[in-house]
Amino acid sequence: MDLQLNDRVIIVTGGTSGIGLATVELLLDEGALVATCGRNIDRLDALGDRIDPAHAEAQRREPRLDQERRHRIAGD
Repeated sequence: MDLQLNDRVIIVTGGTSGIGLATVELLLDEGALVATCGRNIDRLDALGDRIDPAHAEAQRREPRLDQERRHRIAGD
């Protein structure tokens, strides 16, 4: 399938499982540059481990949410 996505930048939220994960994999296979995120760092690491060998140009960025700040903002 050629979706003509080569070098297009696409953001997929919830890309560590389910439909989001399938979408990330499809888009990468189509040549898109994909940014994704997820709440579970272990799943995000596993995704990075699977993607890196297949997509040598993949780059990992790991900005971490400051949990303390999140609780103050949410009023928890």
